[in-house]
Amino acid sequence: MTAKDPQTLTAEYWRLYAPYIKKLCEYKLQSAPQAAEDCLNETFLALLSALRRGETIEKPKVWLTVTANRLIIKAYKARKKHTERFVPDAETLLPLIPAPEPVTELTEETLLAAKDDFLAALCPGERELFEQRFVRGEKLKKIAAEAGVPVNTVKQRVFRLKRKGVDFIRQWMLEHTES
Repeated sequence: MTAKDPQTLTAEYWRLYAPYIKKLCEYKLQSAPQAAEDCLNETFLALLSALRRGETIEKPKVWLTVTANRLIIKAYKARKKHTERFVPDAETLLPLIPAPEPVTELTEETLLAAKDDFLAALCPGERELFEQRFVRGEKLKKIAAEAGVPVNTVKQRVFRLKRKGVDFIRQWMLEHTES
């Protein structure tokens, strides 16, 4: 029995594995259908070259899959390299930046009144968290242990409380400085 020549073997592997490799390339290169077709062709050209060099390929489907994946990565890198990046200049950005709001003077009495209104607007759990973290200065770990929740949960609650406070103060300032 004689060994098949490289072209015959490549044609046989094409018949057996081309649909699989084509689907692989199309799936991984969905955004570039032409690159998927190129990937398929280059994979089998690499196979032909390897067979002509005398390499023995024991598991052709695996070999083709690995080669196709390497070509897919190469295609992504090439596309990334040739993608132009738009860096806007100041003239483009300035119209997009909102004008600053007029600054009103904050006095200690104003802030204390706003704080009292804010605390009154909080639910009991939020009030307790506010007191623990911002009045008594307790650590997040201690608050979490007392509440029986993970530290990340407490971090998230504190973050939301801060955001709620900032929104409340802004709204409060709008309402109390208009008159």
